[in-house]
Amino acid sequence: MNEVDRQRIASKNLLGEGSLRALFAIPKDWVYGIPVDALWGDLDKLGHVTNSAFWRWCDDVRVQYAMDTGLTVPAPDQPSYVVVKASAEFHAPMSYGERGVMTCRTVRMGRSSLDTEHALWLQGGKAFSASFTIVLANQLTGRSVALPPDVRERIRALEQLLIT
Repeated sequence: MNEVDRQRIASKNLLGEGSLRALFAIPKDWVYGIPVDALWGDLDKLGHVTNSAFWRWCDDVRVQYAMDTGLTVPAPDQPSYVVVKASAEFHAPMSYGERGVMTCRTVRMGRSSLDTEHALWLQGGKAFSASFTIVLANQLTGRSVALPPDVRERIRALEQLLIT
């Protein structure tokens, strides 16, 4: 990852030692995340954030992560990540007006796929966790494509992974 890439990501979504990490007590092995807010339209009739909001925030952070590690904005003529497996656990409710941080990290990198983990952190701790297997695919053919070398290197540098 070159210095320009590092500055671009760091200026937006890296969780250094700053206030978001401290405020939400995010462990150091989570380095990437975006703030999220519980809006009125995210609530169910009990006043809790619906599961669809949690999934949407996973999509939001995953797409931003993909762009920050070198993929283009999702478009029909560009390779894009496709979710092939997802699972989640809900640990605590989130309520209207609450702010959190949705984090994302890569835990395994294959030829064309990534296994990622996500977590939503509130001031009271982790409220949600999810894992995904995503595949980089050609949107026109539906076939998987190899992760580009520069994307692989950016992910390795970001996550400090010792993977090939």
